[in-house]
Amino acid sequence: MTVRFYLKRPNANRISGIYAQLHFNQTVFKYYLLEKVHPEDWNFNTQRAKQNATNLDSHEFNQCLKEIKGKISNAFYNYQNTHNGQGPIPSLFKEILDGIFNKQSQARMDRELQRTFWGFLQNFIDRMQSGTRVHLQKHTPLSQSTINNVRNLKRHLLDMNE
Repeated sequence: MTVRFYLKRPNANRISGIYAQLHFNQTVFKYYLLEKVHPEDWNFNTQRAKQNATNLDSHEFNQCLKEIKGKISNAFYNYQNTHNGQGPIPSLFKEILDGIFNKQSQARMDRELQRTFWGFLQNFIDRMQSGTRVHLQKHTPLSQSTINNVRNLKRHLLDMNE
């Protein structure tokens, strides 16, 4: 089994999610991680953060990716050892990895929060502040005054709701 890391949006001008691409039993499987990095800080050849990354501590980030790779490999080989050398099917392996990385419970909580209007609005504001929500035509971060206007809208809506 081999594990390689790739960016979800390698040509984006903003932070991109990372996924692990796993090759086993002539199967290719993508597993999306919680880690994110800006494409400017990513070395596509080594599949790690650049040593001179400006937006993050590359040594710590690369160590985290190394640990993730180890956990994925251990999960795969543990499964093989307990199932007579057979590798897991992708959907089952995703469940195993979700349990290892505690992703399922966090994902479920996020989904539940997103189902409410207030959760959606707060997520929208958070994405504007972090820079992951950009101007749709200019592809630039939204201005602070726009963010403040949306915050004020939320406050007024909450006042009307009470």
